[in-house]
Amino acid sequence: MLAIGSAKGHLSAVDAATGEERLSLQGHTEPIRCVALSQDGMKMASGSWDRSWKIWDARTGDLLSSLQGHDGNHGCCCDMDEGGRCKAVKAGCQVIGHSKHVNAIAFATSGARVATAGSDHAVILWQATGEPVSLMAGHTKGVLALAFSNDGAQLASGGDDKSIHIWNAFNGDPLRTLANAHARGVTALCYSPCSTRLASAGGDRLLKIWDAEYWEPLLTLEGHEDRALTLAFSPDGDSLASGGDDRSVRP
Repeated sequence: MLAIGSAKGHLSAVDAATGEERLSLQGHTEPIRCVALSQDGMKMASGSWDRSWKIWDARTGDLLSSLQGHDGNHGCCCDMDEGGRCKAVKAGCQVIGHSKHVNAIAFATSGARVATAGSDHAVILWQATGEPVSLMAGHTKGVLALAFSNDGAQLASGGDDKSIHIWNAFNGDPLRTLANAHARGVTALCYSPCSTRLASAGGDRLLKIWDAEYWEPLLTLEGHEDRALTLAFSPDGDSLASGGDDRSVRP
């Protein structure tokens, strides 16, 4: 199954073997920026420029959870601009959510938790039912990439501030910061199946593989002519594939 989000806020579920569209869903009012599938293939998640994220049943298309960020409604007391966008989150605002674009979304291995990241510099850990677990502050620019380790212990985030942050995937506590992990913004992250390595990609057109215990770079890979946006390890962890803005896929 493939989950595909469009610039018109449309989400599709497509059979990867046949190309047949199984579900066609409209739920966002602005472009979908990120999508994710749970490991068991039962749920799809989407995040949008409209500052919301949603979880859908991947079999029926039913909407399971929907969380709107700061928009001046539903208890939000923040200041809004003329376009209805949050200008600044007030300290007393009771809404938990993003004040700008949702750029990344990821399921924990169990599917019970979800992480979101936004242009507001924030990473938020949620129960898949929509209850917030932790709001994680540490990035100084927009956050572009997220990845849970397969053992469920860690959550990695990468941002335009060139850094990678490692968080406790259960409570959101900070574990490690890799400052200047890339010379430009971190655009993609992926843990190996055994969770002992983390692959990262950056706007510097480099791929790096990190030791996930001591956080030393093990390999630096070149080849893309533009930034890589997606990373995936093979099931045995011996190979890494990347796809980039240069319209190439490299194993």
